[in-house]
Amino acid sequence: MIAGIEADEIAPDDLVRRLVRELADASDREEEYERVVFEHDALAALCEQIGAG
Repeated sequence: MIAGIEADEIAPDDLVRRLVRELADASDREEEYERVVFEHDALAALCEQIGAG
């Protein structure tokens, strides 16, 4: 898939889209994406409140 993207020759179909979506979802789960985003937003808000942002 990466070679196809680099060569500008990939023709995405339903299977490819589904597999990429599943891979992205699995990666987000393993990286705890939602928690990381929540913590980042909380820290940014705290920094703004204390004038450090």
